[in-house]
Amino acid sequence: NVYPDFTVNGPQKYHDIELNGKKIEIKSTRYKTGCLLIPPNQKDWDIDAYILLTGSLPQYTFAGGCFKSDIITEKRYGIFKSTGNYSYYMEQKDLPLNFASFVDYIQEAAVK
Repeated sequence: NVYPDFTVNGPQKYHDIELNGKKIEIKSTRYKTGCLLIPPNQKDWDIDAYILLTGSLPQYTFAGGCFKSDIITEKRYGIFKSTGNYSYYMEQKDLPLNFASFVDYIQEAAVK
């Protein structure tokens, strides 16, 4: 994240933004081909979906998104080669939500 959580009592256990009742966690990387990484200590957070942004201030690009159930799985958990840390991870090509489908998902929640 561009703005890391420096709280003394541990990291936040909630989403970055809520849109039409959907809890969204926003992850970012400066690498154009970067992956969506979810640290194992965040797997129980109350999140509906994740989005990945690539770039740096002041310009970011929507790289893709996924539902929590897409990434918090045994298949997606392992040592991420670039960091050497355990994470849930998904390459951009595997992210099922493009920008249009993400917007549809948020708008669908508004209609219900």
